[in-house]
Amino acid sequence: MISETGVSKGIQNATYDEKWFSHVLLDSLNNDPAGKGQKVVAALTWMNNTSTTCGITSPSSYWIPVNGQAHDQDFIDFYDDSRTAFESDLSNMYNYNGHSYCSSASFDIDGDGWGWENSASCKVITE
Repeated sequence: MISETGVSKGIQNATYDEKWFSHVLLDSLNNDPAGKGQKVVAALTWMNNTSTTCGITSPSSYWIPVNGQAHDQDFIDFYDDSRTAFESDLSNMYNYNGHSYCSSASFDIDGDGWGWENSASCKVITE
């Protein structure tokens, strides 16, 4: 897992390659001569940051480009690449037969593997 990836101080500051996601990130993982890059199961970016001045929220740092920035089409291409998977590609990632997973085993008060959280039944994850 890559716990944090991106351009220092935000993608809006990248001046060298408008294809950072496909050329720098994806190609480096898939073309790693040692083969370790292909074993990466997840890469996380920081969330896009905003600042508020005089009640107006405006972007200040981006790790995922927004529409109209130089890197936006490259990110779309990266998203659409068959070698990437995003949460929307992973069906039922956060549920068990239509039920959410509990955030804590403490919600299972009777030990049956099910709990009650946020006004709904939830499946307790056993490790």
